[in-house]
Amino acid sequence: MIYETRPKDFKAEYEIAICFFDCKGEILLLQRQEWDTAPNEWCIPGGMLHERESAHDAVIRETKEETNIDLEKLEPKFLGKICIRNRNGSFISHIFSATLFQKPKVIINSEEHKAYKWTRPEDAHKMNLVLDGVETIQLYEEWSKQRE
Repeated sequence: MIYETRPKDFKAEYEIAICFFDCKGEILLLQRQEWDTAPNEWCIPGGMLHERESAHDAVIRETKEETNIDLEKLEPKFLGKICIRNRNGSFISHIFSATLFQKPKVIINSEEHKAYKWTRPEDAHKMNLVLDGVETIQLYEEWSKQRE
């Protein structure tokens, strides 16, 4: 379950930062390894915040580790944060976006992911997405339209 407003009883066990790389209407998704959390499922690049790390710094670090894309040069835009409660726990997701004019060379970290794909957001629901992935992508689309 995704909440745009933090519920009163919500206690986050951890926080993540993710980035929607958008290139000409397509977003970048990564496929997790078989042995990772949510095996073989597709996700948005990003990961957990370290202790005392800002969401901005975490999204730059995590996307560099996972894709080898230097997000710092792209000036990621903070779109918002959501609270998520599902079978994997309760956590906060800080959502960023970066607009690209051409697709960069993606080098995935094979310790965490096994493939990547550029896809239109409206087609992503056909993929085996991580839990709450469809709703997160829909929210990204709504927030992006509001910023136009």
